[in-house]
Amino acid sequence: MGILTAIINLTFYTCMEILDAPQHTVVNPAGVVYGGFWQRFGATFIDGLIMAPINWGIGYLTSRYYETTILIALTSLLTIAYRPAMEYIYGATVGKMALRLKVVNRNFERCELHEILLRNIFQIVYPLLGLVYTMYNYYNLQHFDSSSISTSSTSSPLNAIQILNIIFLMLFIVEAIVLISNSQKQALHDKIAGTYVVERHSIVSNERSIS
Repeated sequence: MGILTAIINLTFYTCMEILDAPQHTVVNPAGVVYGGFWQRFGATFIDGLIMAPINWGIGYLTSRYYETTILIALTSLLTIAYRPAMEYIYGATVGKMALRLKVVNRNFERCELHEILLRNIFQIVYPLLGLVYTMYNYYNLQHFDSSSISTSSTSSPLNAIQILNIIFLMLFIVEAIVLISNSQKQALHDKIAGTYVVERHSIVSNERSIS
């Protein structure tokens, strides 16, 4: 539990430092409307419905056919790549498209690849760590006695996946608090990457007024 407490404290104080840091100086274009909490929650819900069959498939393969590690890895990487790829290519995931939202950088322009990757850092690192843990367990099952593994795993109060889930839940709560507490509706990952989620029509209207 000492390690878990240290991780929680590090996560908390890192988040607080980001919240206290001054924002980038930008001139907000007139008429830009930022995507609110419920809009973004709805977009995430739609994306979750789209990716649910793949996630269920991963869970099924993991529980029934543990030897299919290549397929598990490929499907896991697909779920990891979905959001960054869609936001880089189209400026929005399917969920954001459905709710007419768009991801832009601090200049209210299309995001560069490094900005998209930084924006999705939590959604990339968390499942990657889960995948590594799954592969590690597979290696143990292949090279060690399964009874000794089960005995050692049950003796531990928290395994790696549980610790990851706790950290991710904490980050989600901080994300929500940060999003609703600032006028530009930036979540924690938006502040890290210097990005915004805006209503698509407001950006188009602004571009037309400038031209």
